[in-house]
Amino acid sequence: MNKLLLAVLAAIGVAGCGGLSPVAFCNSFETEVCARVYECYDAPTRASAQFIAAYGASQSECESKLKSNNCATVTNDKPCTDSSTKYHSDKADACMSDIRAASCATITGGTFSSGNCDNICS
Repeated sequence: MNKLLLAVLAAIGVAGCGGLSPVAFCNSFETEVCARVYECYDAPTRASAQFIAAYGASQSECESKLKSNNCATVTNDKPCTDSSTKYHSDKADACMSDIRAASCATITGGTFSSGNCDNICS
């Protein structure tokens, strides 16, 4: 679970906007992350202290937590944390598709990785 969280945080660190504004993309991405973790992890795991620390005690708490932690510094004027990189909206759109298409085994195995998500800003 920690590997997934790190991968997600790394992806958000470079997330911009896709067809949406950078802020809207960030919020949509975090909503999708929460939907996937709440879909894929079983009830005992979701009740664990480690899971709650990472994702909150409910899907709505997860969304609030991740958006607050990962989207607060994303602006529409500066979607990339590194100003020497260029934002790729096609990668942002594909990143959303990638996380939606990832199997629960991938989500729960902490192995989610997406070249699209990793290269939104490159």
